[in-house]
Amino acid sequence: MSVGGVDGVLMRFAKCCNPVPGDPIIGYISRGMGITVHMIDCANVSNMEPERLISVNWDGAGDKPFPARIHMLCRNERGVLAQVAGILAKCEINIDEFLVRSQVGGRSRMDCTVEVRNAVTLYQALDELRKLPAMLEAVRAGGDE
Repeated sequence: MSVGGVDGVLMRFAKCCNPVPGDPIIGYISRGMGITVHMIDCANVSNMEPERLISVNWDGAGDKPFPARIHMLCRNERGVLAQVAGILAKCEINIDEFLVRSQVGGRSRMDCTVEVRNAVTLYQALDELRKLPAMLEAVRAGGDE
């Protein structure tokens, strides 16, 4: 990760949008906390002081996994959770956290936090999840919900 002409600065990734390599990003110079990296289309960026925004890019991000959140709405059918886990495994995406809640009308809401190496992998997995017959919605949570 590099920042326009600045070295040795503490950088962290915003939890509101969870940017991953490949996402367009921007940095916010926070008071006493270094630079917080957000997706450019994160809703929180529009509320920030413009003079504290700084250009950042993914140089040096390496091949480490980054957290991303996925929200899914599906029909509550046997085997759907196993199908979702299978697709994520096939895409080489690790599941960190998974929450399933039953809803009215025979539907279930699934929210999960996964580890991905880049945005391309995440969006390929979302495309595969949307192909499941029981899946009604599968979206990335955060910057582009």
